[in-house]
Formats: sequence, C-alpha cells, structure tokens
Amino acid sequence: MNRRIIKKIGSLAFRLSFLPSLFEGFSIMVMAHFFLNLSLIQEGMLGFIIAAVSPAVVVPEMLRLKERDFGKRNEIPSTILAVASIDDVVTITLFTAFLGIEGGQDVSIGMSLLMLPIEIILGISLGATIGFLFSLLSKRFHIGDTKKVLLILSIAFVFHKLEEVLPVATLMGVVPIGFVLRERLPVAADRIAGKMERI
Repeated sequence: MNRRIIKKIGSLAFRLSFLPSLFEGFSIMVMAHFFLNLSLIQEGMLGFIIAAVSPAVVVPEMLRLKERDFGKRNEIPSTILAVASIDDVVTITLFTAFLGIEGGQDVSIGMSLLMLPIEIILGISLGATIGFLFSLLSKRFHIGDTKKVLLILSIAFVFHKLEEVLPVATLMGVVPIGFVLRERLPVAADRIAGKMERI
C-alpha cells in the first residue's frame, strides 16, 4: 500500500475501521440476549470475540481478489485490508474490557474506548519509526530478502509482547513498517511482499 492509495481511501477507511465491527458486535449481543439467555457481560464477550475474528475470513479473500486485480479501480481490497488492523484493535479492546468485568476486575469500558486513539497513535508512531530505521539499515548494509522477512517477523513478535507492558496497539504498529518500506525501498518492498505471500 502506497501514499496514493491511502489518500484515495482515507475517509472511507476511517469509517470502515470501526462502524462495521461495532455494528456486528452489538448485533450479536442483541441476538444472544434473546436466543442464548446470557448475561449482558457474556453477550458483550461473545459479540466482540466473533467480530474480532471476522477479518480472518475476509482478509484471505481480499488478498486473492487483489492478486487478480478485482476492485482495483476503487481500491476495494486495499481498503478492507487497511482497516482490518484497526477493526481488530477496536473489537479486541472491547472484548478485553468485557472479559475483565466478567472476571471481577475494575474495568471501565468508557475508559478503554478513550484509550483507543492513544494506543493507535503510539502503535503507528512506533511502527513508522522502526520502518524508517529498518530502511536506513537496509541501505547501509546488504541484507538478503529472506533475512529481511525474518527480521520483520521477529519485530512483529516483539511488538506483540510489547503490548503487555505498554499501551500500544501492536497490530497498528506492524502496518506502518510496510508503508514506510514501500515509500523508501519500493523495489525491496515488492520482493519482501512476494516472500511474505509465499509463507
């Protein structure tokens, strides 16, 4: 994904990043209330864990459509791929809040939602910084494409662990790494993307 695509899908991507997941989560909560006889907190857990795994169904299909150039004029696959990370951040945050309440923790759903923008901004900033440093390292030293892929995957795992100690949306941290590499090392980024697709 490059700057041109982000400019083209910006406002649409912003709306798609949270509205569908919230609608899905709350819809499942309502249905669970009538059909499953759960408590409100359990309904929230069910609704938002299902909403969190929905991209796992959609994303592989979008990748296949992108490979075949379907929807390229309106960048439909790119839009859905771009919002999948934010969508997951929103739904996982709400699921975690409901889970904490069910477990007897003093968790505020409102505070969790207020923290979301901070976590997303920190994740994007950290990811962009690492992408910039990675591009400098690649320009200064010759690193094979396979080693670059392994290095990026290692960074992604470290990001996941970082979420346990810092309020950072680690899913959002991985996306800017690819964006910065695409901007600064377009040829290498294409080769890395090709290797990633084969994993």
